Amino acid sequence: MSERMLSAIQTVEKGGRPVFPLMPFSAFPEYMALLRKATGKEKKQKH
Repeated sequence: MSERMLSAIQTVEKGGRPVFPLMPFSAFPEYMALLRKATGKEKKQKH
């Protein structure tokens, strides 16, 4: 996974807006899984 994708995930974990950097299509499912985990953590912290 590229640095750009990892930094986008970290931004979401900190409460930022999801960003979709350019990525190969094969990396997209992995990116979405990490993004889903990051947004799931965020929702749990608020409750």
